[in-house]
Amino acid sequence: MRTHKIKIVLSLVILAGMTASASAESKWTRWFTSKGTYPTGSRQVCKHGKLWPPYPRPIGPKEPFMHKYHRAHYWPYPYICDDRSAVRQVCDQQTTNGWANYTTLYDFHFDAETQELNQAGRMKLQWITRYCPAKYRLAYVAIGMSEQDSEIRLANVQAAAAAMAFGDLCEVPVSLRIAQSVGTPADEVFLIRGSYLLSTPVPRIPYKFDGNEEDSAP
Repeated sequence: MRTHKIKIVLSLVILAGMTASASAESKWTRWFTSKGTYPTGSRQVCKHGKLWPPYPRPIGPKEPFMHKYHRAHYWPYPYICDDRSAVRQVCDQQTTNGWANYTTLYDFHFDAETQELNQAGRMKLQWITRYCPAKYRLAYVAIGMSEQDSEIRLANVQAAAAAMAFGDLCEVPVSLRIAQSVGTPADEVFLIRGSYLLSTPVPRIPYKFDGNEEDSAP
């Protein structure tokens, strides 16, 4: 008899909890519906010949209580995983594009007549060979005004990269790339830097002797 009473009490408690949960769920659903959105897990229904909501949603029986608990317990997972993956892909692509621009030898890295690497181009290629991260250690050569110029540039850079590979340094792969020149030529940077240094005042504190040093001494 006592066990029977306990079962009745437990049933009433569970029923009250389910009623409260359903009431809270209905309020939650009504709040989202009033805002034009629907909570995760809500089903798509057809009313008056229209689908509510109009975007894809699960169709079928309502979620069981265990699914609702699981979704609420681990929220916002797994719903944010795809968004995070999309953001990471964009960031990785931007990083790769940035390194490609930084490891590209442009027009001002070559002699305009012979298409050979000038001093700035050799220093750039040396930096790529020695210090560039292994993941992005690839030298690109911007195409020239003609196909012949591009082939000469590519051959010169490949020869220079092979000459710089010694010891633990591996030969850097070299490939052509359609790219517009970015940055500033080294000659222009040198002239600007040199003018700045020449116009820099002498770093001295102005001092004028007035003959009263002994009087002012402690």
